[in-house]
Amino acid sequence: MVKSRGGAYIWRNRNAATDCTPPKPNVQSVHICAPHSGQVVGQTFTFKAAGNAWNGTAKRVELWIDGKKIGQNREDQLRVTTSLSRGRHTASFVVVNTFDAYNSKSVSFTASY
Repeated sequence: MVKSRGGAYIWRNRNAATDCTPPKPNVQSVHICAPHSGQVVGQTFTFKAAGNAWNGTAKRVELWIDGKKIGQNREDQLRVTTSLSRGRHTASFVVVNTFDAYNSKSVSFTASY
């Protein structure tokens, strides 16, 4: 906590846990933490990503697998656990800002079990 000159208090959260480090705030983008490109995963897997918006506010981050929306989080962090069919897949992570502009990044992976 820091007290400003005018008597107001500013609260700083210095120990909030994140699932994935957000990208730099100067441009709207996505940082994918899991899976990595070419990774082999099991039948159930937890996807992790973080988004950032040029205006400073990510409205939501979405997960799409093979063109089908699997889940979303209404903030800058995404953590979605889902079951997968065997084979090669593409996961696309989409960050949407408060003006509904979006940016995405994809990664290919294989589910094997």
